[in-house]
Amino acid sequence: MANPANGLKHFTDLNELSPATLKVLEEQGLTVTTPVQAAVIPLFCGNKDVAVDAATGSGKTLAFILPIVERLRRLEDPMRKHQVQIASCTECLHVFASASIVRMPESEGMHSSED
Repeated sequence: MANPANGLKHFTDLNELSPATLKVLEEQGLTVTTPVQAAVIPLFCGNKDVAVDAATGSGKTLAFILPIVERLRRLEDPMRKHQVQIASCTECLHVFASASIVRMPESEGMHSSED
């Protein structure tokens, strides 16, 4: 259960996330943020520079991907291929980041590519 005292919130508490993103998160069984996600998502969505040093499994990748997805959702012009590229230092991180993006609706033009 979400507990503000330990840094956990529900994703629905983050006003920066659209209903479409919240729906995808819920479908994936993700309802509660990690402390890293609760701290980083509002900052990144607010156009702040963000650097995070946290343990593996702390939610860093999703904390950076969700604000990117939200920015892309709010574009007035349709997205172009390769509008955003995410470089990852390991194959494992690449697979995880790609899988996170693939879960977003293709109808919104979001997809992961090996190009």
